Amino acid sequence: MYEDLYSLLNELGIKKATFVGASFGSYVSVEFSLAFPEMVERLILVCPGGFEVPSEDRQQWFKKIMEAMSLGQVDNALDLNLHLVLDGPAEEKGRVQQRRAWLHDIYRDIFNQPPRESNKPNALQPDPRGRLGEVSVPTCVVLGQLDHPDFIETAKRLASEIPNTRLVPFESSAHLPNVDSPEKVYELIVEMCSSKLAK
Repeated sequence: MYEDLYSLLNELGIKKATFVGASFGSYVSVEFSLAFPEMVERLILVCPGGFEVPSEDRQQWFKKIMEAMSLGQVDNALDLNLHLVLDGPAEEKGRVQQRRAWLHDIYRDIFNQPPRESNKPNALQPDPRGRLGEVSVPTCVVLGQLDHPDFIETAKRLASEIPNTRLVPFESSAHLPNVDSPEKVYELIVEMCSSKLAK
């Protein structure tokens, strides 16, 4: 995927940019920053995912969602998914109502897509997960304090292993602070992009 990003930026004539990656987008952003460091100004990693193997608990969530899908219970699968990523796994179901219906419709479209074969993108080698110390740009990691423990630990790990990193906790967010607290995320992005870059 880092190659796709390179092709896109090259096509648009963009020589350097700040990358904001949410969930697995954080992994792709880190991957790109290692492959093309001269094209990256900053990284803003929102509830980063893709860096760790899912725990047994999170695999059980996936299993329940897939079981519901296999039984044709799409609404049940959607509710399970939104409870995990929007409310937070330990929180009351339906905790977040802001933009819930909008997100529900987006996931419905995704869940209803027919399975299709596609070529797996080339992964950067050596593996970026073992090279976090090589990230050379100012970085901000957003942690949703109501997120699944897998993602909380990932955020803390990235903040401790990537040099020149700031960890920002969002107390009332799970995995999607850009959905439940968009104004706050926007303010953080503006603040990061307005700050002077470290030499």
